[in-house]
Amino acid sequence: MALQKLGLTSRWILRCYSLPILIFISLSATSFASSWYANRRSCEDLSADAIFIGTVIEITPTRHLISNDWWPGYSIRFAVEEVLKGKLGQEVTGEIGSGCGGCTGPLDPGKRFLVFAVKGEDGKLWTGNSHELRPNDLANYSIVDPVRKAITFGKGSLFGAVTFSEATRWNDKIGEGPERGVPGIVVHATSATDTFRTRTAKDGTYEFKDLPNGRYTVTPETKQNWTYDRHLFAVRYEKSIGDGSCAQVDFNMHPTTRLNGKVKTPPGQQFGVPEYGTVILQKVVAIPTSLQSTNERSGAADYAQPDGHFEMWPIPPGDYYVGINITSSPTPQAPYLPTYYPGVTDKKAARIVHIEEGETKSIEFPVPKLARQRTVRVIAIGLDGKPLRKVRVQLEDLQHPGDAINIIPDLDLDANGAGTMSVYAGFTYHLHARYILLYRHTWCAAPVLIPAGSEPMEVRIVMNHDDAADDRFLVGDSCDIRVVDKAIKDLDKHPSP
Repeated sequence: MALQKLGLTSRWILRCYSLPILIFISLSATSFASSWYANRRSCEDLSADAIFIGTVIEITPTRHLISNDWWPGYSIRFAVEEVLKGKLGQEVTGEIGSGCGGCTGPLDPGKRFLVFAVKGEDGKLWTGNSHELRPNDLANYSIVDPVRKAITFGKGSLFGAVTFSEATRWNDKIGEGPERGVPGIVVHATSATDTFRTRTAKDGTYEFKDLPNGRYTVTPETKQNWTYDRHLFAVRYEKSIGDGSCAQVDFNMHPTTRLNGKVKTPPGQQFGVPEYGTVILQKVVAIPTSLQSTNERSGAADYAQPDGHFEMWPIPPGDYYVGINITSSPTPQAPYLPTYYPGVTDKKAARIVHIEEGETKSIEFPVPKLARQRTVRVIAIGLDGKPLRKVRVQLEDLQHPGDAINIIPDLDLDANGAGTMSVYAGFTYHLHARYILLYRHTWCAAPVLIPAGSEPMEVRIVMNHDDAADDRFLVGDSCDIRVVDKAIKDLDKHPSP
C-alpha cells in the first residue's frame, strides 16, 4: 500500500513494514470537520478499530515477526483516559515499527495522545504517531470534540463517483482520455443481510447515508459495451463501515474494447527472468501500425504474468503490431530479441492485430529467443588525460535514437582505466558516459558508436572539456542525454594506454 495523502493538514497514513493491515494515523489540531467534504473525508479515519485518549506509560523496544522476518519496533503501553471507540481496559498496549515513512519515533512517556489504532491479523493493536494533547491547549478541543461527535454507533456511509473515459491516442502514446461524471447510473450496496440502491447525481457522484454497520460490496449497473476494472475486486469494492466511519468506492468506466492473450512457454517454464526468488514480469506492447518511429513509452502495454498471460485495457480500436521489445532493446531484465506476433523477428513478417470497437481480441505467440550477449572492453580517460577508476555508461539503441534509458551501473576500471561490460549482439548503440568531478558536477563524454556485430570489441571514452565538441556539463548526479545533436564520432583507434 503506497502512502496516501489525506484530507487533513499534517495528517498521514503511515505504512510500516510491508503489511497493508498496519495502518497508523496522525491527526493535527486543524479542524477535523474542515475536511469533511474534501476529496478524502474525515469519516474514513473512523474505520480504526479503537480510538482513545491515553497517556504513554512505558515504551519497550521489541521485534515484530512480519512476513517471516523479524523487524525492530516498539511496544507502547498506554493508560487509557477515555475510549471513543472500541472495547479497551484501563491499560492497552500498542505496537509500532521503527521504520515507518513519516514517523518521528516512539511516543514519549508521560505525554497524552489521541490514538487511532488498527487490530492486526495477530490480534494486537497497532498504533502510530498520534496527535499529542498538550496541557491547557485549546487546539485540543478542535480535534477531539469533532471526532467524538462524528462517531455515530450502529451506522456508517458509503460514497464515490461513477465516471467514464475513452481510451485515446496522443501522437505515439495510448492512454485514458478525460473523465466525465455519468448521471443516472444505479449503484448497489449489498451486505450479508441487506441490499440498498441509489442513482448517481448529475456529476456522477453517489452516497449511501446511515447504512447499518457491516461489510458491503458496491457495484454499479453498466451500460452496453461499458465495463470497469475488476482486478483486486475485494480491496477496491468491498468495504467495512460502522460507527460513523465511511468508505469511498469509485468506478471509472471504459469501453469493453481490449486485447488479451498469452506468451506461450514450454511446459514447466515461466515467462520472465528469475531474480531474488521471484520472476520479473515482462512487458508486451501494442503499437499502432501507423507509427513511423517508436520508443519504449509508445503505444499500449501490459506486464505479462509468469504464466504468460497479458491484457491491455482500455485500448482504442484499430490496427496494431504486438510483441516483446519491439520498442526497446534487450536488457538484463528483458533479455529477449525483438519479436512480433505471431512469433517473428522481422516486422515485415508480422501479423497485424485488428480490434473492433467493443471487441475482445485474444492472441498467442511463442516466447522470444534470448538475445546473445557481446563483450565490450571499455577504456575511459578523464579530463586530466589520466585513466579513470570508475565510469557510468548509458546505452542508446539506435533503433530508437534519443531514447537512452538502458543504464549500466558504475563500471569499475583498473589502473589503466580498463574494464569490461556487456551489450547485445546485433544492435547498434551510442554509448554515453559520465563521472562525478568535484562533488556534484557531472561531465559527459561525447557519444561513442558501437556498431552492430557479435565479436568482442574495444571502445575508448575520452572526457573532453571542449565547447566545440559534443560534450555536456550538468549540475546534478545524472547524465541524461536524450538527443544527439552533433555528428557521430567514429570509434577511436588510438592504442590503449
